[in-house]
Amino acid sequence: MIPTYPRSLLMPEKRLFSLAEVEDTAGFRSKKRIPAITWMHPSGAVMARCSMPLVGLGGLTCRSDEKLIDIFRKRGVVNDDTRRKVYIVDARPKINTQVRMFLRCAVSQGMS
Repeated sequence: MIPTYPRSLLMPEKRLFSLAEVEDTAGFRSKKRIPAITWMHPSGAVMARCSMPLVGLGGLTCRSDEKLIDIFRKRGVVNDDTRRKVYIVDARPKINTQVRMFLRCAVSQGMS
């Protein structure tokens, strides 16, 4: 499904996150690069990487994408009352983000 990823990915159980949700999430990410676990701490906390979401100027969201991030967050549960925070880091220069958002909006509105 994702040509730049390995053939096998560590994903939540199907009862927690269906194949249809994987496909929805892939459609929401540039080049279909879904959040994929790259490291897991013995506590259950994970580090994942992915490509940028296709939010555009309208600030679109994807419930499946948010659900997957929440499943990753819950991996780091300390106890029933305390959950770990999710840190999202964008390593691209800010100008790249702004240009891509503008170009996606222009294409979707037929301005290209």
